Parts: sequence; C-alpha cells; structure tokens
Amino acid sequence: MISKRNSLVILISILVLLFTYIGINQLIFREDFELNLLNSPLLPIPETGIFLLSWFIPILELLAVFLLLWSRTYLLGLYLGIFLFIMYTSYSLGILYFASYIPCSCGGMLKFLSWKQQLWVSLGGLMIAILTFYFNKTVKKV
Repeated sequence: MISKRNSLVILISILVLLFTYIGINQLIFREDFELNLLNSPLLPIPETGIFLLSWFIPILELLAVFLLLWSRTYLLGLYLGIFLFIMYTSYSLGILYFASYIPCSCGGMLKFLSWKQQLWVSLGGLMIAILTFYFNKTVKKV
C-alpha cells in the first residue's frame, strides 16, 4: 500500500511534470500562444497587454515548478498551482459557455486537445492540487 507521504511525492511530481510541460511548451511556441490570446473573445486587452500575458503565464507556471521542488517553498508552489488551475478552468468554462465564438484551442494548455478536453485536464489538475494540499495537511513533517 502506498503511504500518504509517497502519495504526496507522486502528486507533487505529477504537478511538476504538468506545469513543466505546459510552461516550456508555451515559451517555445510563445508567438502562437500570443496569437491565440489575441484571438480570444474573453480577453479584451490591448496588444501590449497580451504580449506581456504571453510571457507572464508560462513564467508563473515554471515558477510553480521551482517552488514545488523545494520543501521550504512547495506549499507556496501548491497555492500558485491551485490558482493557475482555477484560472485555466474558469477560462475554459468561459470559452465553452460564455464566449461569442469558440476559438482554436491550439494555443491552450495542451494544444492537441479540444476545449472540453482542456477543461477536463484543468479540473483533473485542480483535483490533484487539492488532493496534494490534503495529503500535505495529514502527513507528519520529518
């Protein structure tokens, strides 16, 4: 049986892998990411703001990774991760149910997924982050 401590390590590892993949992917394809943000019906932001946002989001994702990797800061990384997943989920819900049109999902979290699939990944990530928070509360510190 897997102990709560091992479960905590596994869950943190999943979050680290997910945020690393998403953050690096958005930086490598930053111009595509920026273009997709520009075409978003939910972001009535000037081009300069979109440009900054296209850098800020992946940097926040990678910051969450670095914070999650150290025992002194992983709780802060977990809070940041929960915040990011709430934002992803809210944005996906907004696109699916409130936007005047549904843009290409190719600049999203995982570019090969549809918006509904991205919503499920966001919800799954949020559940993993919340579960990690729960295990953190129940595992005795060494």
